Amino acid sequence: PRVSSVKRLKDILNILDGKYPLERFERDRLISYGLNITREQIYSEDILVSLEKEAFLVKLFQRRFSGEPIAYITGQQFFYKNPFIITSKVLIPRPETEGLVELALETVKNAKKIVDIGTGSGCIGLSLVKEIPRAHLLAIDISEEALLVAKENAKRLGVSDRVWFFKENAEDFLRKHPEEKGQWEVVVSNPPYLKKEDPFIEDSVLQYEPHEALFAPEEGLYFLKKFFLLALELLSPVGWGFFEIGADQAESMLQYCQGFLEKSQVSVKRDLAGRNRYLLFRKDGIK
Repeated sequence: PRVSSVKRLKDILNILDGKYPLERFERDRLISYGLNITREQIYSEDILVSLEKEAFLVKLFQRRFSGEPIAYITGQQFFYKNPFIITSKVLIPRPETEGLVELALETVKNAKKIVDIGTGSGCIGLSLVKEIPRAHLLAIDISEEALLVAKENAKRLGVSDRVWFFKENAEDFLRKHPEEKGQWEVVVSNPPYLKKEDPFIEDSVLQYEPHEALFAPEEGLYFLKKFFLLALELLSPVGWGFFEIGADQAESMLQYCQGFLEKSQVSVKRDLAGRNRYLLFRKDGIK
């Protein structure tokens, strides 16, 4: 008998679920991506799948089952209100980082000039300029590959004309453009802040995400301190800074920042899980 060149999706899923059991939402996301169909279609239609597409689905399931993050497999991650292009050259945006965007919007919803230091995929800075129609963004990253991703995301969101991309470290930016000192209303950053020896880091993070965007020397505080000092130079006299920090770094960072700013101008806010996560500071309390 002739072997059919198509199979029912339901039959394929029975096999895949047996071999590579995944969480339902992950499985659906892979199928939607692999077959370019909606989640609803998976369950409401009798879909026929070619052998070629079946082989592609098997490959996707194998990759996820072996630990590769789903965002890298599909090349996309939803963040705040928009889907972002993601490659293995940038960190995968986390739900807790959305809190940083929300805090900034609550505090400075009419900001015109925003800097994102270590922009990566651009998810923080681009989400802000998408929400604030007259805002302009300076997106700084030392990685060429990360900036290519951020540029693509800016295009997707329709904000490219309001974003200035700069591939250097932030000190170089100020050296090359001294006129930009004290000109910015908001500085946001989610710098590398993990300690190399942190026992709680998941294996998939260690194995797949770019280490230069994760780890920092000095107990994870090196870039937080460095970017804080840069923020003070970039910010206007009443400018605001919003940084993501590690849950155990609140005390060290408050102490450090209070060496430069009045106590009342520096605070730490918690994320939805109740962990210390966001460092806020205002420049008008400078000592």
